[in-house]
Amino acid sequence: MLCYAIGLTENETTLDRWFVSGPEVARILSEFEADESDSVSSSPHHEQNHAAQQAFATDVQKLVKTLQSMGNPFEDQRDLVALHS
Repeated sequence: MLCYAIGLTENETTLDRWFVSGPEVARILSEFEADESDSVSSSPHHEQNHAAQQAFATDVQKLVKTLQSMGNPFEDQRDLVALHS
């Protein structure tokens, strides 16, 4: 666990809180890291399947096509344009 204790010694109350809560924070962080490594190895992310990746690629292609048809967005344009409509 990487901890930053800069400035803790300047304030006695803050240092006392750190000594009391530090071990509990370390325990909780260790549990979280253990759970995270178990879940990552057991099942892939829900967007790591072929259908989700194809849908994303299709959406990107549609966005690129829309942006190309509208021209350079940095040119002086008089009207506001909504891409989602």
